[in-house]
Amino acid sequence: MKNKKYTLVVSVASLLFALPACDDYLEVDSPSSFSSDYVFSESEIEKGLTSIYSACVSSKTYGSAYLTTFCLNSDVEMATNSNELRNATGSDYRLFDANANGTALASAWCDAYSTIERANNFIAGAEATEAYQAGNAEYLQMVGEAKCLRAMNYFDLLVLCGDIPFSFTPATELETQIMPIVDRNTILDNLISDLEKAALDMKFASDVTIERCSKEFAWALIARMSLFRGGYSLRPQGESLTAYEMKRADDYLTYYDKTIQYADSVIKSGTHQLGNDYKTTFLNECNFIVDNAGDAIFEIPFANGLSGNVGYSHGPKSAYDDPKRGTTNGALQLNCFYRWSFDPADLRRDFIVGLWDYAENTAGFTYKDEVGNDVKNTTLACYPTNIMCDELLQRCNKWSKLWSNGSFGQGSSGNTGINFPYMRYADVLLMYAEAVNERNGAPTAEAFDCINKVRERAGLPATTASNHDDFFLAIMDERAWEFGGEGLRWKDLVRWNKYSEVIYRQFHNYSVVANLVADNTPSDAEYDVCTFYKEEVDSAAFGRIHYDVSTILPQQIYYTYDFSGAGSVANSFPCSDDTYVPFVLYNAYSSIGKQEAATHDDWNSQDTDAQKHWGSENSVNDNINYSFRGYIRSSSAGKQIVDNNGQLVVAPNITDGNYSTLPAVRYILPIPRAYVGMSRGQYVNHYGY
Repeated sequence: MKNKKYTLVVSVASLLFALPACDDYLEVDSPSSFSSDYVFSESEIEKGLTSIYSACVSSKTYGSAYLTTFCLNSDVEMATNSNELRNATGSDYRLFDANANGTALASAWCDAYSTIERANNFIAGAEATEAYQAGNAEYLQMVGEAKCLRAMNYFDLLVLCGDIPFSFTPATELETQIMPIVDRNTILDNLISDLEKAALDMKFASDVTIERCSKEFAWALIARMSLFRGGYSLRPQGESLTAYEMKRADDYLTYYDKTIQYADSVIKSGTHQLGNDYKTTFLNECNFIVDNAGDAIFEIPFANGLSGNVGYSHGPKSAYDDPKRGTTNGALQLNCFYRWSFDPADLRRDFIVGLWDYAENTAGFTYKDEVGNDVKNTTLACYPTNIMCDELLQRCNKWSKLWSNGSFGQGSSGNTGINFPYMRYADVLLMYAEAVNERNGAPTAEAFDCINKVRERAGLPATTASNHDDFFLAIMDERAWEFGGEGLRWKDLVRWNKYSEVIYRQFHNYSVVANLVADNTPSDAEYDVCTFYKEEVDSAAFGRIHYDVSTILPQQIYYTYDFSGAGSVANSFPCSDDTYVPFVLYNAYSSIGKQEAATHDDWNSQDTDAQKHWGSENSVNDNINYSFRGYIRSSSAGKQIVDNNGQLVVAPNITDGNYSTLPAVRYILPIPRAYVGMSRGQYVNHYGY
């Protein structure tokens, strides 16, 4: 190919080399960029596109923080906290209790806008070339990819922060010196319109691979943004800087139409399939296998040893420094009640929810088998986390570099290079089903087909939900089970306006079980019935995700490793090839671990481990009290809903299911203080920040 030259207006430093300085991206006279005519070859223009992709893998955004630091607590993903007082660093994002000083949020803004600036410069320059204007297919594809990445970065930041600075114009070309704050609906309208045009000239994934943005991804991203545009989000009440409420736009049905249109385009293209095995997508990613026609539509492409904590933060924690795989920290964890929401026949449950960790036997791990004998492995122990007994959480095993064939090396930790499936075909199917149900007021045959394809792969029968409300609950549940660990749950709850209800329930779940543990002499009614659950659960109103566990006795929510089978492993991951780990129910308060049901007396003779994690006599663990601290917490007066200053708002009687009395969850994060200061008075924080 000839090394033809094209004139391209670029910000050279930001496009091809370092990220722009984090404190100057708002200003036209940024020292890290300049506006001039610059002559690029085709290969150099391709390098410009590559630089946008490379900016997306930052650990401050997609490489780690969006999956951990900014994955807000819910009934699926969760992190615990034992501090009663707000962290002065402003970092309590997951607890709905941050402030504008947080450095992680400032870093995320910096890297997101640096990526956007690269995209703005690239698009402006590429669209000015003769090749693009002449309809060169490669240039049209590259511009489409840049627009997808720009939209992705804008979208995920506005979901976190609401109304944000927005412009498609490179900073050096802005007429004013500060990028203006724009209403999120206007931003989404612009992003959607931009991608609708770009997608027309983009290629399918089979031609460019799922590690690059494709036509299907552009369509699917339009569908996702349209669902959010049509859903609820947190808004200031009038001009107030402190009061807020959940609202949706009057024209929301228009965006369900658009979701249907573009999700249907992906489905009818026939370019992706779910496949027969739920685990395949994730195990492929752990082994660097790219399937351009499978479930994944777009994978954020990380590089082994250079970027991405997928598979290090996910999966079991392993202190054992494996010669081929190194260590893992298992930091991304799941709400301990999440496992109980699954149908026991659901093939996803035991893959997503991990109940074990690894350690070298020299660490002193010793366990009892079913007859009370000590069991100790000679090399490596696969030991149980004891669900609902260890840190109140479970591991998310959807990815782990321990599932790989081994290409990381001893001493390795993060920067796994394992791709993250930002968009999956399963998501497209469920978005289509949801939008059709909302638009039509009832599910159609096509909507049933979409949700049932997802359920069929999970080994479940077709849903019986036949009316709008029941079908919505089926969608609500299915998305929880399908996307556990992928960071979508809290965002779904926001657009459904279900966040306050779900957080209230989760706090109530933890509090009641903890108080039961702390009570050395629970009544027969407390022990045998758990009246809290009967009072709290209305399956007809909320679906299985708000499961009725009144039939699950307290002693049945503990697991132990069954050493009668594959009781130990020797440098082998995972614990067993197919079933992963053969856990069995047992009585957490007996010394042997019999499988038969425990007695009331067993419950009364409490185990110190359970007390340690859930609470001791007459005392509940602070991790129970404060893990949702910015919205609800325990106090001497009982459970309370609190505002952003920790003051009581309302403690409603929820036994009648009247959740409309609950205040909104303040999930929106503030504009970082540094950027408020740099805006010369143009940026103002709402929501009490």
